[in-house]
Order: sequence, then C-alpha cells, then structure tokens
Amino acid sequence: MLSEDPFRLLVLQAALAGQGKLDRYVPVDVRSLSFPQYQKRLHLDYPQRWPEPSTAKTPGSSSLAQPKTNAMDFLAERVQLVNRLLQTNHVYYLHPACGVLFEQFYLEPCGLVYEMRRYPTNALYAPPLSPTALTNNEAFWKRAIETAIDPLQELITAFEHPGRGLRKQLLGFAYLECRLRSN
Repeated sequence: MLSEDPFRLLVLQAALAGQGKLDRYVPVDVRSLSFPQYQKRLHLDYPQRWPEPSTAKTPGSSSLAQPKTNAMDFLAERVQLVNRLLQTNHVYYLHPACGVLFEQFYLEPCGLVYEMRRYPTNALYAPPLSPTALTNNEAFWKRAIETAIDPLQELITAFEHPGRGLRKQLLGFAYLECRLRSN
C-alpha cells in the first residue's frame, strides 16, 4: 500500500490493526523510499514481501541513513522497485497520484484504493476498465452508499440543531411558551 500522505498511511495502519490484518499489508511512505534505512526497516518488518535494499553505495553517500542525492538514479530505482514488487505482489496506491512512476504504471480503481498496473507495451493510455473490474467497483460503491453514506445522510437530516433543542428544553423547564408574534 503506497502513499505520499503519512496521515492516510497512519489511518490505514490503525484500521488494519483494528481488523487484525496489519500483517497482510505493507504500508509504504513513497516519500521515504529515498532513505535506504527506511527500505531496510521495511525489509526487516516484512521480509517475505519487501525486497532487501541494494547495498551498492552511490557516489557521495557514506551511510544508510543518508537519502540518495542523485534524483535520476533515485527515480530509476523507484521504477525498478515497483517492477520487482509487481512480480510477486499486488501493489496499491491509496490515492490518485502523478509523477515519473506513472509513466510506466497506471492506477486502476479498486474500491477506495487504486491498483498499480504496468502499461501494456507501446501504449500511450491506460486500457479501459475490464467488465469485471467495472462490475466490482459498481458493486463496491453501491454497498458503500447503502451501508455508510445513506445512514450518515439520515443522521444528518435527523440532527436537531443544539440551539433549538436547548431553547425548547429551557423554556419547558421554566414553564414558558414561545409564541410567534403576528403583525
């Protein structure tokens, strides 16, 4: 599960922990991938799912804690990393994104997240959603509307403004009535 938003990653981790599914997913802060120490930590925490970071030192880097400084090398390594991950895992992005990665990969909607897929050879555009993916997404959103959005809409509609309810209670407590004036 890739994201450039640390807050979304924390919310994801909390939700997964609450469901007892934290060990099934690897939450990855894409912005931290430039730090070899971060990749090493991911490999230690998820040895079966996250590849061991390369040990080759880049010129000018003396420590694992230092981020890569050559932007082109870093971007190329990021593309290679995602390619390797896609060979053995499903890779998802938590939100729409753009950048160098998305010259090689596109995002396919999958409920609330997006599955990363490799562009077909010589393709300029992402292929259209398959009928199965389209049906699955429509079913997901229909379920989400019925189970989450509609009940929330009902609560909002039924909510009485606190000021109005409070005024009524205070007037009742004082045995007073509120009458509208007519001109």
